[in-house]
Amino acid sequence: MEALTMGVRVLRLWRVASGLGISWRFIATSPASQLSPTELTEMRNDLFNKEKARQLSLTPRTEKIEVKHVGKTDPGTVFVMNKNISTPYSCAMHLSEWYCRKSILALVDGQPWDMYKPLTKSCEIKFLTFKDRDPGEVNKAYWRSCAMMMGCVIERAFKDEYMVNLVRAPEVPVISGAFCYDVVLDSKLDEWMPTKENLRSFTKDAHALIYKDLPFETLEVEAKVALEIFQHNKYKIDFIEEKASQNPERIVKLHRIGDFIDVSEGPLIPRTSICFQYEVSAVHNLQPTQPSLIRRFQGVSLPIHLRAHFTIWDKLLERSRKMLPEASPEAHAGAMLSVQPAEPMVSFPSASGSRDASRRQGLENRRGVFLMSTTTEGSGGVLPASVHSRLKCSSVSLRFSSQSPVLYFSSRCRHPQKSETLLGWMEEQMCGRH
Repeated sequence: MEALTMGVRVLRLWRVASGLGISWRFIATSPASQLSPTELTEMRNDLFNKEKARQLSLTPRTEKIEVKHVGKTDPGTVFVMNKNISTPYSCAMHLSEWYCRKSILALVDGQPWDMYKPLTKSCEIKFLTFKDRDPGEVNKAYWRSCAMMMGCVIERAFKDEYMVNLVRAPEVPVISGAFCYDVVLDSKLDEWMPTKENLRSFTKDAHALIYKDLPFETLEVEAKVALEIFQHNKYKIDFIEEKASQNPERIVKLHRIGDFIDVSEGPLIPRTSICFQYEVSAVHNLQPTQPSLIRRFQGVSLPIHLRAHFTIWDKLLERSRKMLPEASPEAHAGAMLSVQPAEPMVSFPSASGSRDASRRQGLENRRGVFLMSTTTEGSGGVLPASVHSRLKCSSVSLRFSSQSPVLYFSSRCRHPQKSETLLGWMEEQMCGRH
């Protein structure tokens, strides 16, 4: 109670100092002077909003810029937009509803760009989706966004009496099978091991974020502003200094969903509702010999544009529980979450081969499930024996290629003349059409 009272007093002093334009730094580290998680959230949002308003005030009058669309459809379309106000999403609204719903990122003069990040000059723009031929940037943005959502969930999941310090969300490729966030929990929780019920509770909170359809806001700030926002978190301070040292302007990128603010290089997806299947799957202990125990929270997710059948989802979930090592940047090069085939499609021999190929392509485009036929050998055992019997295939397996987790069907069918029936049954099973 005494600590809470002191925290309220410090918050009030901070508000008064901010109103007078005084730069305020917290230097006390004793528990009695720490703000509660709720008060920290309020303080960070006040600083974020203040900096956002300051940046907007730097543009007293509206300037116009020209944005040229260079996508496959409607190429050459030129939009007259407002500098430092209009975003790629604003441009998408001028094209069609399809662009608003499907676009995950934009390429602005060839650089990946958040859909809600204001445009700063005349430029060329192209919109990126999950089903592009090369969805690498989109997939990385999705993984970062899912990790940030998990950080939000973990920070809010514990009572105010427990301090939760987010360390960072390590950059891991999609091919690793999970995203993660490293966290230091209160020392009173060092012996705590999460149960299945705890993981389900985290997952439920994540789905609450998805249901709220919150936008991912982005704000580029000077390092000193970011340090002021995260002055109570020594891990974030180190991370901010690391990011600031990578550019001469010492600019750091902040992102916000709801009232949760984090440091992320970005870009991120437009809204939380892009996520569909999402689960916090595991927690691992890192560096048990260090003074502060670091926990690695892991999860897996699929976007609404690439839903998977529950059989595949269960395999992805099982794989996501394995502890992730921090990957090198080079590992991201081939990491892709996509319905694009890793190898050429193999046609089932039949009198209507072209029609089968058309149906397969239509299934991928319309349903967005991980489903393809290849000559790759399968290991079997992924689906029940009854499914193997129904498929009339020599093997079925879930494997992870350089592109994506996919369900592989061997092309050696025992009854190739029934390929039309096979494809129809596959569509029913994988897409839930019974």
